[in-house]
Amino acid sequence: MSVTAASNEAQAYFFRELQSVTTRLHETENLDQLMGEVSPAICQLLNADRFTLYVLNDDKSAIVSRIKTGLNTSKDLKLPLTTQSLAGYVAMTRKTLNIADVYDEDALRSIDPRLSFLKEVDRRSGYRTRQMLVAPILQRDELLGVLQVVNARDDQPFSALAQEGVARLCQTLSSAIRLRVKASQTVAWPVASKYAGLVVDGVLSAPELERCMAQARQEGTHVERMLMEQLGVKPAQLGRTLSHFFGVPYLPFDAKRIRSEALHGKLKPDFVGQCQWLPLEEGPDGLVIMAVDPEDARSSKLVPQVFPQFARLVFTVTTADEFAQTASQLVGAGAEAGGPPDMLSDMPLAADEDDATEQLLANAAQDNELVKFVSKVIIDAHRQGASDIHFEPQPGKAKAGIRFRIDGSLQPYTEVPAAYRESLVARIKIMCDLDISEKRKPQDGKIKFKSRP
Repeated sequence: MSVTAASNEAQAYFFRELQSVTTRLHETENLDQLMGEVSPAICQLLNADRFTLYVLNDDKSAIVSRIKTGLNTSKDLKLPLTTQSLAGYVAMTRKTLNIADVYDEDALRSIDPRLSFLKEVDRRSGYRTRQMLVAPILQRDELLGVLQVVNARDDQPFSALAQEGVARLCQTLSSAIRLRVKASQTVAWPVASKYAGLVVDGVLSAPELERCMAQARQEGTHVERMLMEQLGVKPAQLGRTLSHFFGVPYLPFDAKRIRSEALHGKLKPDFVGQCQWLPLEEGPDGLVIMAVDPEDARSSKLVPQVFPQFARLVFTVTTADEFAQTASQLVGAGAEAGGPPDMLSDMPLAADEDDATEQLLANAAQDNELVKFVSKVIIDAHRQGASDIHFEPQPGKAKAGIRFRIDGSLQPYTEVPAAYRESLVARIKIMCDLDISEKRKPQDGKIKFKSRP
């Protein structure tokens, strides 16, 4: 594996793990629970010894740490917005600091002549702070808190990748802190979850949501599924609160969405399942991306890497179940079989189509992959409300197109390699009880097709 390929793979793994952490942050009830339950995952992701979350106090004169990981202390630490500490300086200036050694006074003075590291905590605990990555938590231009990451486990300065991860964590934390403040002003319950809008909208009570989230954690079940099954919350109600939380439109599942080979052909089901985002179509404002966590998808470098031809991206949000349905519909994620191109991948390609025609015709009825492919085309056409299925061969080695007629217009479904054209036609003829050897005269036939539930 080349160095570049290894680096890209490492970045992809980092952002997948980062998405997992941000998802857990969104499903955490409050900040104290966040620090207790999610901090080990954050430290592992950033390869850090510990981290501290500071939140701006009510009069906005200082930042206060609620719980500090990796250091057993009995009381919170309050820091003024001054240059007397790194976290206070970041809160004051709203600039990120990445320090290789906080005891290097020359390095600190090069940033600001007045900047100093608060050594008192180290002296009291015996803990030696070295590297420190400190970033402001902002909601637009409003300061909400500071995230401080301490001591890289490899004893090296925090990398640019770690710094980007911290920036994205700050984005997620800003939403959690902002919603906690809003919810505490509306109801007497400090919710930091992305589902708190259900309480604000009166869909359910705060205790109901709290019990549901606690039960979902205990049973290892997705919160949204628990909300729908036990409390009767509708997908549209979930979509409304998710849309308000992330500040993007909500898109429900639509059975009439059309697979696009250009957009979906390059995506593997496992990749979509891990990243939890999916392109839908090219709209007037850019490529429309559906995501379970649009904040994470927007911050990720993966979307522009996979689709560099699109200068503008439009992010939307959906529920977890509706995303799984859409992914299964467009790329086969979550289904036993993949998309149409994947289903034909196990069939042998002929070196020359004309020479292999007779062999393809003879084996067409027995070819399991081809049978599954044709069945999927018919099932998808039925689900999308198509009145006709058009198989359109092209001259030479060009791919054959398949289009569905929906509401009077032809919509592209997928493309099939030229080497499969004859066997595909033969399979359909066999299903219709037609003569597969007759290629010149038109033939009429019909089938009765029943899919398994």
